Amino acid sequence: MRRAALKKSILILIICIITNCAIQKGHQKLDPLPSWNDRDTKSNIITFVDNVSDPASTDYIPPQDRIATFDFDGTIYCEKPIYANFEVCISHYREDVAQDSTLKDVQPYKAAMENDYKYMNSHIIDFLTLDYVGKAEEDYVASVSAFIDTTIHSELQIPYKYLFYIPMVELIEFLLQNDFQVFISSGSMTGFLRGACRENLPVEPWHIVGSRVELEYSNEDSTITFLRKENIVHNNNAEGKVLGIYTHIGKPPIIAVGNTCGDLEMLRYAQDNDLPHLVLVINHDDSKREYEYYDIKLLEFCKQNGWGIVSMSKDFMNIFIR
Repeated sequence: MRRAALKKSILILIICIITNCAIQKGHQKLDPLPSWNDRDTKSNIITFVDNVSDPASTDYIPPQDRIATFDFDGTIYCEKPIYANFEVCISHYREDVAQDSTLKDVQPYKAAMENDYKYMNSHIIDFLTLDYVGKAEEDYVASVSAFIDTTIHSELQIPYKYLFYIPMVELIEFLLQNDFQVFISSGSMTGFLRGACRENLPVEPWHIVGSRVELEYSNEDSTITFLRKENIVHNNNAEGKVLGIYTHIGKPPIIAVGNTCGDLEMLRYAQDNDLPHLVLVINHDDSKREYEYYDIKLLEFCKQNGWGIVSMSKDFMNIFIR
């Protein structure tokens, strides 16, 4: 009886050991970036994250310093033919004209009605900040969420909620799993970013750094609201992007990802970090699945500084969430 019980115990132990080894091997085989092709870019990202997260590594960085900053438009979300923030403004201005036809010949309503992108690009701040003036910021955020959830991209024929780049979403999730603090730093408006990301990106609203309009406190009927005013208080682009990161976070990132020279100062900020760092630039070189356009000046900076260039055509197995 005792021998039979002992044999049974040993058998159970062996089974447990084998099962545990199989589970460990399974975990080791899990790919944290399944929508990335197996190239140097993917390997370099995983190696960097593993090293800074491993207490035994000479490159180990404590969690409080594992800061990653991502641009939004063109870095984790499609920005062509125009920024999604512009598209939201256009829809709002057209709704205003539908209620008051006298606005159709007044800028920026006129540009919205006529799809005058030349005007929009030459009056970016006005076009973005005059939207929803006098209305509650939270209503603006909700309207952005509704737009992203219900609108189809006119050229790609893909719902806006699926225009997030799945490889970048996976990268953000991978960083969060390794105790990184991930921030979105974009020239788009903070309210727009919060609305667009609310149900679509695993980033909290307080981890969003965008351009901001002045908000006015209101306590009408004992309900606290924040009303949008037309003047901009922070333009989160170029040098302003670094100021926004410093003001909001208080320390430089060790990972920075962008796609235009508007992100250049943010990328330099990561490079100037005394800690190990990783700088990546998204290169839009896939006309078949998205768009093909280049920031030649930024690509030259990549070569000069040894920054990683992420080729959408070669590094991304899939581009959109769906």
